[in-house]
Amino acid sequence: MLLSSNTVRLSGKALHIGHARISSNRYFILNKSNPAREVFIFLYEGLILTDLKIGKLAWVMIAVIILAGVATVFAVGSVPQASDVAARVSHDTGAIFLNLKNNGFLPDCVVGVEVNGEINGKEFPIKAELHTTVMEKDIMRMVKVDKICVNPLSEVRMRGVEGEGYHIMIFGDLENVEMFHVYLKFESGKVLHFHAEKPQTGPPPHKH
Repeated sequence: MLLSSNTVRLSGKALHIGHARISSNRYFILNKSNPAREVFIFLYEGLILTDLKIGKLAWVMIAVIILAGVATVFAVGSVPQASDVAARVSHDTGAIFLNLKNNGFLPDCVVGVEVNGEINGKEFPIKAELHTTVMEKDIMRMVKVDKICVNPLSEVRMRGVEGEGYHIMIFGDLENVEMFHVYLKFESGKVLHFHAEKPQTGPPPHKH
């Protein structure tokens, strides 16, 4: 096969132009008449790419790497995780506390919560809301919120006044509950399931 005078003749004869390093499927030729120009010839399943400057190829490779990285970020999205989960309940109200982490590369927000109580292996639904702490005229109050957002590679301490104010408020007959099953629903469509065992009994977490 005869390409151009600036490349190489591939016909079983010796290479006559520049220096060649030959692998199983690639030839690299440095053109002595123009040292600033390096020519790649790729031979793979009959495909030949010739007379491509190394600068252009480098930019193509960089673009491919960037696109692959961006695609990976969007494919993974957020990676929510709950840790240090604890519950405190009274007779008819309670609160669930946790550290909410996002180990992914995109932000995400909790937009809903469902909680099931468990007694003797049987589950039943419990009213649950996302809450935060606010101060009004030197009086601490807890109010319902629509969402709790977590930035990439960050953590929100949902530990009431001991954290960033956020927590999960639960209502109902909680005195005999042995375990709480919690389902946090995210804006991305993901659902994080975790549980709090053997809740501590104490005074009501707050007044409304």
